[in-house]
Amino acid sequence: MRRYEAGSIYTFNGAILIAVNPFQRLQLYTEEILESYYNDGLLRSQGIEGKRLAPHVYTIADAAYRDMATAILGGAAAQGGASQSVLISGESGAGKTETTKIVMRYLTVVGKGGDGSNAVIMEKVLQSNPILEAFGNARTVRNDNSSRFGKFIELKFDDRGAMRGAAVDTYLLEKIRLPRHAAGERNFHVFYQLHATTIAKAETSGAAAAAASVGGDKWHLAADCGSHYAYANQGGVCELATMDDGEEFAKTVKALGLIGVDGAMVARCFDLAAALLHLGDVQFDFDVGDDGGGSAVSGDSAAELAEAAALAALDEAALVKALTTRLVKTRSEEYVVRLVPKDAASARDALAKALYGRLFEWLVVEINRGISAEDDGTFAVAASIGVLDIFGFECFAVNSFEQLCINYTNETLQQQFNRYVFKLEQEEYAREAIAWSFIEFPDNQDCLDLIEGGRKVTPPEGGLLAMLDDECRLPRGSDANYAARVGKSLLKTSKRIAASKKQVVDGVFEVKHYAGPVPYVVDGFLEKNKDELPAAALLLFEAARGETQGALIGAICDARDAAAAAALRDESASTSKKPPPGSLAAAPRGAASKKATVTVGSQFKSQLASLMRAVSATKPHYVRCLKPNDDNVPDAFWRVRVAEQLRYGGVLEAVRVARSGFPVRMPHAEFLRHYRPLGAAFASKLDGRAACEALIAVAAANAGFAADQAQLGKTKVFLRKHAHDALETDRAAARRAAAVKCQAATRRALSAGDVLRKLAAARVLAAFGRVALALKRLAAARRTRAATRLQACLFRGAMPRRALRRVRRGVAATQGLYRGARGRAVAVAARAEHAAERLQAWARAEPLRRLRFATVARVVAAQARARARLARAALGRLKRDRADVGRLRGEAEAMKAEIVRLQEDARRQAFEREAAAAEAAAVEVARLAAELEASKQAREREVKDREAKHRLDADAA
Repeated sequence: MRRYEAGSIYTFNGAILIAVNPFQRLQLYTEEILESYYNDGLLRSQGIEGKRLAPHVYTIADAAYRDMATAILGGAAAQGGASQSVLISGESGAGKTETTKIVMRYLTVVGKGGDGSNAVIMEKVLQSNPILEAFGNARTVRNDNSSRFGKFIELKFDDRGAMRGAAVDTYLLEKIRLPRHAAGERNFHVFYQLHATTIAKAETSGAAAAAASVGGDKWHLAADCGSHYAYANQGGVCELATMDDGEEFAKTVKALGLIGVDGAMVARCFDLAAALLHLGDVQFDFDVGDDGGGSAVSGDSAAELAEAAALAALDEAALVKALTTRLVKTRSEEYVVRLVPKDAASARDALAKALYGRLFEWLVVEINRGISAEDDGTFAVAASIGVLDIFGFECFAVNSFEQLCINYTNETLQQQFNRYVFKLEQEEYAREAIAWSFIEFPDNQDCLDLIEGGRKVTPPEGGLLAMLDDECRLPRGSDANYAARVGKSLLKTSKRIAASKKQVVDGVFEVKHYAGPVPYVVDGFLEKNKDELPAAALLLFEAARGETQGALIGAICDARDAAAAAALRDESASTSKKPPPGSLAAAPRGAASKKATVTVGSQFKSQLASLMRAVSATKPHYVRCLKPNDDNVPDAFWRVRVAEQLRYGGVLEAVRVARSGFPVRMPHAEFLRHYRPLGAAFASKLDGRAACEALIAVAAANAGFAADQAQLGKTKVFLRKHAHDALETDRAAARRAAAVKCQAATRRALSAGDVLRKLAAARVLAAFGRVALALKRLAAARRTRAATRLQACLFRGAMPRRALRRVRRGVAATQGLYRGARGRAVAVAARAEHAAERLQAWARAEPLRRLRFATVARVVAAQARARARLARAALGRLKRDRADVGRLRGEAEAMKAEIVRLQEDARRQAFEREAAAAEAAAVEVARLAAELEASKQAREREVKDREAKHRLDADAA
């Protein structure tokens, strides 16, 4: 708690890093801090003890990288033993997603090649995070950025430790959130990012520019999210203080472009997301036509349906049919059943979930294509580091199939943690032949057996998931039957499940997980486990129109959809043909499928087993994320909540095991080297195990601890905490005694040197003294000689010097008077000469001035006469031109009249042509209307005849 209040959110429990979410931005991830941990790891990998740094998530990331690099250099990569994994766990809101991004950032930085050739792939790996968060994360009551799916990111490195690519595996996207989410929560972030672009249209923001680049003007989204779009406003939260949806949208668009998704497909992705928003607002009413037993799109939501169909590139009529009807097949025929409004709304939600789920899967495929490690011959992937970010343990007021799968995942991860921390601990003691009494630790294998089936589950049906799959295969399987089977079979065979008779009737059972009991409500278990898409929707996907717009629908619909749609088309052509086994729509209504389809539970179980195999093949590094409080506020540490998380996360048990066992272990050579000061007299004479035995015996006798506090294994020496502390105390005392001896010898050597230095200094001081006395005598002699010179200069030569100065002053005054008189005379003569020169110049210039004035007067008169002649000529020309202007004005008026007449003729002719064309068009429209009416009446007669035939066949059957 004190560490948290001081801003230290990381600490180590053995090899497990504990990370407490601070709920605020801390300056712990700067470039300088990252570089310091990188340098420290580099020094430690070279066997050099660097500066002791505080615990940090960088420490775990660097340990994984250094272990991988060491194994590669040691040749372990050839046997597949160099790969590492970083397993990040914790409950929702504990900071797993942010920790994952920090680990990935560190690994991409340290995995940068020396030549920078992998800079592009590193940037793509980091840019996958905004995409996955936009389409897979949402706000929950516990976390503003909660991952609603699990992901395992495998970073791949070459034999030089440079990152060359990555791969992303995702697990169990929470598609049920799309049509329904609880109060105080939001749907997936991408929908609110789209809405943010409507607010930013009038602004010069990144969101507006990004929306324009993907054609956002055709989404036609309302600016008020709170009163529109049922898929976005159920939780009552549209904006988050901790997130700018507009900026996040710009990042998502940029990231999609950087990983290599085509620009047209990027636009189609957001078009489909906007289409789902419109589709969620489509409502249904009872159809009053015909028999009135079906449903029709309400008039108020017809525009929303049209928008959804246009944006998703689906035929509007086919979409209405897929939402309001269900295709039912028997052995001899197939017919269409009209759905009531409630079932039509369920079909709408099922279609939306299917589209969004397939869109998410397609995005993951595109991400993997963009970040894959393509071997071009210049490198080969030598090892990898996997980073697991998966949903934390969940327990809500109502827990359904999603929570069962999520908690099943956490049970599996906890079992892997138990195996690594506890079981491997005991296995190492047994392998080293250590006399140690095994202690009990929490083992949740029986809970895993309950969920997935195993040796401890005696019923032939297996565990919860296997029984659910069996119920899904039954013709009339239901949630109530599943709850009854669970209550009948598993309550008697497993202590991990409990339910009263009333709970069994209500469809509720409680599983006792390692983190605590969780009650599950089976309502909807079968539907969620099947995750079937209506047959009409499969045909709808096939009918997606437009080569460009429909390309996305074709891309996101997988091979199962294509096979099922093909089977439906074949059955429509010939109802006697049986559907291919395994297709999504192969099972007739009321009969079980010939071949079991792949359910969500079985598929997830297979994915989880594959994930555990991948993790088991690596060396794991654990990060336990803790949530300090449930209010998601900084500087609030709830001790009880943190202790609870430490307890069910296995951290406290790991501490207990470490304290009760031998937490300190050293190889024989390291033990001898470390504790040699305690037995230096004989340790050098013995080797290996014998030297360790002798050293342990002497150390135990001197330190006073029992013999069972230290155990000698086959390759290591194991010490309990008390023995290790005692040995360290004795080792410190021995080192202090040795240090005292070293200090005494050093002081003796320093003293001898000090005496020599003092003698030398005395000699130097004596020399300085002699020099000082000599300098003193020299200064006295200099002063005597200076006084003699001063007396000679001041007293004996003073009078002659004064007389000489008086003579010099008189001579200078006389010379000044003479020079002044002579200069004044010269100046007067010069001024008189200058005045005479000016008078002479004026007299010489007077005739010239008079000549100039006379010439100017004659030139002016000549110019006046010339201008007068030019003016009279111009006046004559103007008089002649005035007569011509009158004639031209008359001709212009005549031409204007002719133009007006021609325009009138043209308008009259155009009017006559338009009247003739309108009359012809009216005749053609009347003819087409008559033909359309006839065709409509023929179709109505055909439909009525077909319905009558069906009723007759049904009566006959």
